Amino acid sequence: YQKRKNEGKILKTPVSQLSKAQQEKTRQQWRSYCGGSYLNFPQSVSACISACLRDIQSWMDNHHLKLNPGDTVVSSSPTAKNIGVVMDNRLSLSQNIAAVSRTCRFFLYNTRRIRPFLTTYATQLLVQAMVLSRLDYCNSLLAGLPASTIRPLQLIQNAAARLVYNLPRHSHVTPLLTHLH
Repeated sequence: YQKRKNEGKILKTPVSQLSKAQQEKTRQQWRSYCGGSYLNFPQSVSACISACLRDIQSWMDNHHLKLNPGDTVVSSSPTAKNIGVVMDNRLSLSQNIAAVSRTCRFFLYNTRRIRPFLTTYATQLLVQAMVLSRLDYCNSLLAGLPASTIRPLQLIQNAAARLVYNLPRHSHVTPLLTHLH
């Protein structure tokens, strides 16, 4: 939000309402979230950003607002987290798979340490809540990816099934997976 004074009152104007025409003209996508705004541009990024910033500056000047360029940071990133999924610029989801695998391995490691004190049912509930729910979240995005990319998630799922039923590392897991899910 940018603040402006109007007859002694401070009004707040959402930055996302700056220029709908500019969004359509440059074919950019603008989304606002609690932590800030997210812009997605086509390939000619520098030209679009320059034109967009000029239009924003013009709009703000026309509405008696001040743009502070020192506080405005425009940076590019090879990955972006959106609704909890790490997307990369090639849409391979390898960064997301690595992050989910790392988190799930952490929970499996800690659950394995307390496994002797848990029943099979309690372990199953814990693994479903902490590991399998993370594997299931936005898994439709993984459709069509090569098996080599998805393999880390499959290994996590197999390890989770072995942990629940307290089986050795190389035991067959296919029948166990049907019981867990």
